[in-house]
Amino acid sequence: ETGLIEQRFDYAIKQLIAAKKQKTITEKTITQWQQTAFYGAFNQQIKQHSKQALLDFWQHLPKKDKQTEAIALTYCQVLAENNINESLAKILLPVIKKGSDVGLLKAIRLLPITQSDELVTAIQKHLHKDPHNPLWLSLMAHLSVSAQQWSLAEKAFNSLVNLTGTQYDNVDLLAFAHVLEQQQQFEKANQVLRKIHS
Repeated sequence: ETGLIEQRFDYAIKQLIAAKKQKTITEKTITQWQQTAFYGAFNQQIKQHSKQALLDFWQHLPKKDKQTEAIALTYCQVLAENNINESLAKILLPVIKKGSDVGLLKAIRLLPITQSDELVTAIQKHLHKDPHNPLWLSLMAHLSVSAQQWSLAEKAFNSLVNLTGTQYDNVDLLAFAHVLEQQQQFEKANQVLRKIHS
């Protein structure tokens, strides 16, 4: 924790190995420390060095770290924030094509992705096979929001909220309300926001 406070991210990352072995520290705490330490380390690479330094840093991480969901998502967050779209797509495209890691797929909705054409194409293939799948509808809607394709996002969100049962969550509802606001549909946006509190 000291390394995180002092922003000595390389030191903090090395200390995480020892922290994982201690049975007194919860998995949730370890995950939070990983996210903070790696977010800082990734940002340090790109801010103090270069985009290439960030990519090299990632490539030299142990395979086990690259396969840890919290670390991979943190890397994707930094890539998205810095518009390093090609590298981001290389990581996310296989996840989307495979379609089996629901937690990771849901987390993609929160990434600030600015260029999503390849990802949208892969999601459309899933939707072609299963047009009422709530996960793919949600992802399609969120990536459409990121691309500011408001009508496509609205269509996907409408399909999602009209599925039988509650197949959406508050992340979906907040984004749907934002889409409606962008299209000057304020009354509908308020109705969607009321669903969050009901």
